[in-house]
Amino acid sequence: MQPLCSLSLFDAATRRLAFAVLTVLAFIAANPSSFAHAQTCVDYSDYAHWVGSLSIPQAARVEVDGTHAYVLRPGGLDIADISDPATLTALASVGLPASTSDVAAQDGFAYVAVDSAGLKIVDATNPAAPFLAGSLITPGPAQGVAVSGGLAFVACASAGLLVVDIS
Repeated sequence: MQPLCSLSLFDAATRRLAFAVLTVLAFIAANPSSFAHAQTCVDYSDYAHWVGSLSIPQAARVEVDGTHAYVLRPGGLDIADISDPATLTALASVGLPASTSDVAAQDGFAYVAVDSAGLKIVDATNPAAPFLAGSLITPGPAQGVAVSGGLAFVACASAGLLVVDIS
């Protein structure tokens, strides 16, 4: 796609970057090392547009499993019904330590990396009444998590990659 225009949005004096969306145009910053250069303006109307939204203050990460979204925020995990993307519905939330960093979901369970608290497992097989089903202390801060089949892969800051049997 050819850029429609160029616009410099970086203020060198304040070192602040501006991002603007105008009608169907997005002004997107390029590589941070080239902030002083012009930014690219792209027409995205053919492939991206708002469908729906749900207010979840401080939402930080999201994982989708079937018709549910698991939204991680400081201090908790929110579960939303996304079966109708135009009308998202908040279902429930589970309190977690404030230092959450990542979430993965599979088969109605959410796996949350919680820094020094390790891995937390949330049973959301009934998404209206999720509960903390278990936890695993990791040998260092849990920073990331992914699941595949019966395994969880946990990125542990000081211990590397951990593989956990979740079957």
